[in-house]
Amino acid sequence: MVFALAIACGPQEVDLPGSSAEGSPSSGDVTWHGDVAPIVVAHCATCHNADGIAPKLPYDTYAGAAAVHRLIADRAESRQMPPFRAADLPECTPVHPFSWDPRLSDAQIATLQAWSDAGAPEGDPTTAALIVPLPVPVLDDWTLELSPSEPFQPPLGDSHVCFVLPLGLDHDTWIDATEVLPGDPAVVHHVQVRLDPEGDLADLANEDGWYDCYGAINGIDLGGFLPGAAPAILPADTGVYAPVGSVVIAQVHYHAYNQDPHPDTTRVRLRTRDERPAREPKFQRVGNDLAPTSFGGLEPGDTGDLQFRIPAGESEHVERFSFLVTDPATYAVYLLANHMHAVGVRARLWVEHAEPVGAEPTEECLLATDPWDVEWQSYYHYDADNFDAPLIRPGDRIWLECTYDNSTDNPQLMDQLEVEGVEAPTDVVYGNTALDEMCAAVLGMVDVTGVAGWPGETPSTTDTGEPTQPTPTDEPTEPTDTTDEPPEPPEETDDPGEPVPATDGGSIVLTEVVDHALEGAIHYVEITNTGTEAIALEGFALERFANGAETPSSVPLEGTMAAGERRIYAATGAENEFAALYDLPAIYDAAISGNGDDAYRIVAPDGSVSDVYGEIGVDGSGTAWEYTDAVASRLEPIVAGRTTWWSGDWMVRDGTWSASPLAAASPIGGAEEIRDLQTGLIPVGEGVNLDQVIVTAVGSDGVWVQGRGDREWSGIFVYLGVSWVLTWGDVSIGDILSVRGVHAEWHGQTEVDVAGALAPLLEVTGHDVAPTPEILSVTSLAGDPEPWEGVLIAVGNVEVSTTDLTTFTVIDGSDSVTVGGGILDLAPLPEVGVSYGLIVGVWTEFDGAYALWPRDGSDLTP
Repeated sequence: MVFALAIACGPQEVDLPGSSAEGSPSSGDVTWHGDVAPIVVAHCATCHNADGIAPKLPYDTYAGAAAVHRLIADRAESRQMPPFRAADLPECTPVHPFSWDPRLSDAQIATLQAWSDAGAPEGDPTTAALIVPLPVPVLDDWTLELSPSEPFQPPLGDSHVCFVLPLGLDHDTWIDATEVLPGDPAVVHHVQVRLDPEGDLADLANEDGWYDCYGAINGIDLGGFLPGAAPAILPADTGVYAPVGSVVIAQVHYHAYNQDPHPDTTRVRLRTRDERPAREPKFQRVGNDLAPTSFGGLEPGDTGDLQFRIPAGESEHVERFSFLVTDPATYAVYLLANHMHAVGVRARLWVEHAEPVGAEPTEECLLATDPWDVEWQSYYHYDADNFDAPLIRPGDRIWLECTYDNSTDNPQLMDQLEVEGVEAPTDVVYGNTALDEMCAAVLGMVDVTGVAGWPGETPSTTDTGEPTQPTPTDEPTEPTDTTDEPPEPPEETDDPGEPVPATDGGSIVLTEVVDHALEGAIHYVEITNTGTEAIALEGFALERFANGAETPSSVPLEGTMAAGERRIYAATGAENEFAALYDLPAIYDAAISGNGDDAYRIVAPDGSVSDVYGEIGVDGSGTAWEYTDAVASRLEPIVAGRTTWWSGDWMVRDGTWSASPLAAASPIGGAEEIRDLQTGLIPVGEGVNLDQVIVTAVGSDGVWVQGRGDREWSGIFVYLGVSWVLTWGDVSIGDILSVRGVHAEWHGQTEVDVAGALAPLLEVTGHDVAPTPEILSVTSLAGDPEPWEGVLIAVGNVEVSTTDLTTFTVIDGSDSVTVGGGILDLAPLPEVGVSYGLIVGVWTEFDGAYALWPRDGSDLTP
């Protein structure tokens, strides 16, 4: 994903000149010196001057502005200028104001119109009104300046060039402000700056330190440049971690249409700090996920399909994405940006609050860009330092909707077709090129969990009653929840105590719905108490709506459900089959017998809906929620129920899969997902959620995990990046993890790539004894190695046959396997002929070559 332009404005309140709501003057009253100059010079002349990006239209003098007075008035009336594309739409008006907003008021636009209608009179220069430029701060306290080693000669026309700028420091640092100084403002249209902590992008550069880069650039957003923009300044005590070896990538868009563009040396200034700040920013990207994942992705279109395709000739085509927030912290949004290409015409980004606080609406608009203009893409800032910013909490869902015009009525598309030499619009799909499309947004956020002043937040306190501040640690970590730890669960006793009064039902949710394909009429529904307290079920009901009926059959819920408890309600008539297949307790009732197209609902004692599966009153046949001969599972983590069914919360699996309910899960899960990754059922690039997998080995750039089940195909490598401990913290063998990433293949090794995911997650949820290794013969491994990739295994009674620089081979007959080369430094290597009773390790692959990697010295038993 690429954001081709970044307005990097500091979060300060701005009193814009001429922005009051006073009445509009008549045309006879308006002059340049008396009324117009303060507006035009402040809002327009930062670009429209002899040395700026628009030197042919200088507005900083009366002569220059009067020559094009009609153009100025028209562009102001249409709100094309100033190029601030955030809009207030009827369906999407932000609750919070943007902290730097150069838009003209209605009164200012009327003043420009009246002046133009009067013939652009100059007025009396001796009584000229005071001109107050827009306050554009300068980064006076910068500590590091980066620039290309040699000036760059831009070619004629438009070009996008990425300059690789090493930090050049011998120690780790943090960056909390960025400023871009264009070398030649006449040709530098905009600049996007990102940090590559691992320095890998340096390999793309030529000997002069740059490479062509239209399209996506990787890395962490630092800010950028647009004529008239301010430095990108992070909220207080916030910084981006930059380890030794980091490089800055400056993507410069050159707009060089004069005949002799000058060489350019654009500089990037950074404000760095060697002490770790209290928090690091979190950048959340939404969109471009073309397959549904546990946390969201592309939503079905009007036809119910999941294809991102914009047909030629269609002028109001809509694509929509969602993202479920599972991070336990509360975040304040301080910057936003939407992104599309030339086919896009408008976009809106909003959050659906799971539990609105105070005056928060259920759906809160974050940013609407209308009209979308591919040439004027910007970051938009909220003031998180002064508590004037939207909040994102766990359980919220972020939505992004993009609208496209793939017809000849779209002028920016027609311009791009002309540049590319294409005669007419064609079908458009997802991609990085100018005639592909995207639908994406980025949110810059800071953790404000427990900070007093934010709606619904109260500070944690010490014994003195004073608020406590986050304590910096020696190493940077992802933002974490700073609230008090949840209370320990009560000790189990024979006396259940008095029933806990029923809550509003928000914690009793549906977690699995099954119409089993293999064992007759095994139909069941699983419900879960996802809250932190026990709930008395008196007055709750589980309802089934058969075949589109609007009147349900109902099962009253009874007893008390402990926090985290799961309960199965199964159909009568298949008790023996259910018991034989699952060996789990169930409550049997004929009303549960769903046949794959029935909807379910949980109703609380007050009549409110606690949760729902499917659409009430709709026959599920042919819908996205049909589960005929299949298993519909709620994607973890489950935060709260919903009053309407959302596709992003569920995965419907073919009934030939193991239909074991979530209630049957041991402390280790994830086996089916790992098998599907290793066998290729989940495509490369698709989002992956592994829940309750256990760590079997720890490496330098990630960990190996396994799920419970058949040992074959049960293990996989989780890639976390070279500096993963600095980001995710310590992880040990036996830790139970929740993991979110994407399916990746690296030189033949199947991985879950967390470091490169849009919404990465690695969370330790418990600890257990690691699985015992599967003891295999060397012959079996040599004959069929692939099913054991990533699995903790062992070979026994083997003898060293050869040695290499860092590895050795062992044999137990005619076949051999390689030992070492990864986790454990085996120096000094054993001598040929040495025997081992057992060698334990993880089975790995690189370009078709397999090896057994011991984890420590205890894995080699003589």
